[in-house]
Amino acid sequence: MNTAVRTLSRGTLLSVRWVNAVSFKLQWVVVALLFSVLFSALFLVYIKDVNRRLTSDLQTLTNIQNNLDIQWSKLLLEESAFSSSARIVRVAALKLDMEIPASKSLLTIDD
Repeated sequence: MNTAVRTLSRGTLLSVRWVNAVSFKLQWVVVALLFSVLFSALFLVYIKDVNRRLTSDLQTLTNIQNNLDIQWSKLLLEESAFSSSARIVRVAALKLDMEIPASKSLLTIDD
């Protein structure tokens, strides 16, 4: 009977050690999982903050682009007004004392 008791007690000690070893490894796994969940949650908050800032910057730049497009359209209208033939004739007459020649003084050359 002593031998049987010794064998059972050795087996029990072995199983207790094995359970303790598995329990210790399981604790590390739980700690690692907890750390990874905490890290991913903090990273998610960081990414959302970056997204909000970039969205705000995008809206600001879009407003600037719209304002520049409006200004460009006004400049194109101003350019077309300054380059109209009627204005060119008027400026040529006023500043350069030029005038449109009479039809009698025009000479046409035919081939």
